[in-house]
Amino acid sequence: MICKKCGEEKPKDEFHKNHQMKSGVLNTCKVCGNFGRVARQHSLDDDTLTFLYSQAACRCCGTTFKTLYDRNIHHTENGVQGIICCRCNRSLGQETETDLLKIKAAVSYMQADRAVICRVSELPARKQTPSRVDINLRHLKPIKDTKKKATHCACCEMELTEKFVHHVVDEVYGIVCRRCNMLLSDESPDQLDRLLACRDWIIRGQEFRLIHG
Repeated sequence: MICKKCGEEKPKDEFHKNHQMKSGVLNTCKVCGNFGRVARQHSLDDDTLTFLYSQAACRCCGTTFKTLYDRNIHHTENGVQGIICCRCNRSLGQETETDLLKIKAAVSYMQADRAVICRVSELPARKQTPSRVDINLRHLKPIKDTKKKATHCACCEMELTEKFVHHVVDEVYGIVCRRCNMLLSDESPDQLDRLLACRDWIIRGQEFRLIHG
């Protein structure tokens, strides 16, 4: 089929289904449809969006985009800030002071020497399967006791409204808030580099707005 917008011939599965159409699918391909949706959502013209989507790598952490769907339009109350990867988009949030504080806290937390509460290998042998780890952590006594006593996030030190058990593979480190649990992720070197990039991105934006009003 030929896309009405881009004019390219593509397989039928590259078009969203629509039973009202004679062909059974829309006359614009999925890529063009997504392009139009993003343009309307962010009030961008085709030229601006084309320029953004032409970027080869995340403007925040530098990760190379593999597909069109890896590209995320990052925006805050100050408007569109750039094209970035999904992980940076989630980490940056709305670039508020709280977002910056939690990113800085996550960086410090990952770089600090921390005591391990317990290890997943201490679980009963019958439950030591990857798909059961998160479920069983809640029932391990040291975790239950720590979780019950925790009132503030072990990472950002803010009061807990939700409690998440933060662990990296076998090692359980503490009880954290939802946001910090997402930021910490697997605590890999790549994740640390990403958080450092996000921290610098927000600071640069604040400095720019301070200078230019």
